[in-house]
Amino acid sequence: MKFLRICFLIAVLLATAVPGALAYTDKATIAEEAGSDFVRIERLALAAPLYMPVREAPSREELQQILDTQPTVTKRQIVTYEAVVQNIARDKGVDIRTKDRHVAAKLFRDNVGQYADAYVLLTIANSSRACFYFDIFQAGTNRLLYSYQLITDTDEKEDVKTYTMLVNQFYKALDASIQEEIKAQEKKARDAAREKEKKDAKRQENK
Repeated sequence: MKFLRICFLIAVLLATAVPGALAYTDKATIAEEAGSDFVRIERLALAAPLYMPVREAPSREELQQILDTQPTVTKRQIVTYEAVVQNIARDKGVDIRTKDRHVAAKLFRDNVGQYADAYVLLTIANSSRACFYFDIFQAGTNRLLYSYQLITDTDEKEDVKTYTMLVNQFYKALDASIQEEIKAQEKKARDAAREKEKKDAKRQENK
């Protein structure tokens, strides 16, 4: 997929310099021509994360709890996965928790637009370090709007504390990216208005 604008929010925190700080790198990307829809996100639903626990990493249930209990740090209204599940069961008479993972994911995508403006899918890859990939899709169209990548330092433990801090960082970065995009759109509108004024003035001079 082509991208019109890539916003790099690289933050490398040195745990040795700040005791207890999390060392990571991150990158935020706004998809091409997604800015207007991206900034209008008010209700953000949580999809079931793609995650296979390894070693001492949190369980699936612990990860879901981390995702559900961190929304206080964002201005978006977070719609938990469980809330979407219950709403689908109420409105469609289908409990997606009893379905195959792929079927459940499709039912979620097909119906989440009734309850949120967009949804975020978290994919975690575990190797020598934890790699978190947050992808936000427009509800209803499933069009990619925003991606956020977080990679921890090799010395970071993969435990509940680390995962909680990473999820917390995602919510903060999301709000920051939205504010940056709003400012960029406002600047673009001001520049366009000034350019129009110049052209109008030039036409008047040539009359």
